[in-house]
Amino acid sequence: MAISIQKPISLSKQNVQEAAETLASAFEDFPLFTFLLPEKRNRLEKLKVIFEGYVQHGLRYGQVYATSPKYEGVAVVYNYEEINTSLFAYFRCGLLKFIRKLGMKDSLRFVKITNYMLELHEKNMLEPHWYIGPFGVDPVHQRKGYGTFLINEIVKITKNENWPYYLETNKEENIDFWQKFGFEVIEVGIIPKSDVKNWCMIRRVT
Repeated sequence: MAISIQKPISLSKQNVQEAAETLASAFEDFPLFTFLLPEKRNRLEKLKVIFEGYVQHGLRYGQVYATSPKYEGVAVVYNYEEINTSLFAYFRCGLLKFIRKLGMKDSLRFVKITNYMLELHEKNMLEPHWYIGPFGVDPVHQRKGYGTFLINEIVKITKNENWPYYLETNKEENIDFWQKFGFEVIEVGIIPKSDVKNWCMIRRVT
């Protein structure tokens, strides 16, 4: 099915909730989040808060794009030389709201998981690169070409730097999708105290 949109839109702070809702829906069944939030009845609402934080962080320290004003798909992209992973940065992006919604126990688990993934990232990517953070298409719009459109447009927007790209996924079926765009698996880790695999992937400069 061909989609009619021509280019993605660059989001601003007025678009945080809509973008977070798309990402929360896209990631609701991801192994990482079913592990972190096993109770399905309130998982989606908690994920909206998590992704509000991700989107706000992306707006401050990176770039956030949507496929169109309908938010079929959303992506957060960073120039990794400019990303800020300090505690202060997370406070600026809604950490207190995050803790209130998830509770201290789940918040601490999430921080430990994030730190583990950051360690993998820093070990595997020592050179300047683009980091593709949360990237998701609302399940209603999946398998219609929106994900393909979004990654192709991101590559166009960022190609002038001629840097490699890095991302992680913990959903095995997504590996084939990313491999179609030249990404390769460079490491497979296990989220601490779980059986959730974390695939680290790179798209090298050609």
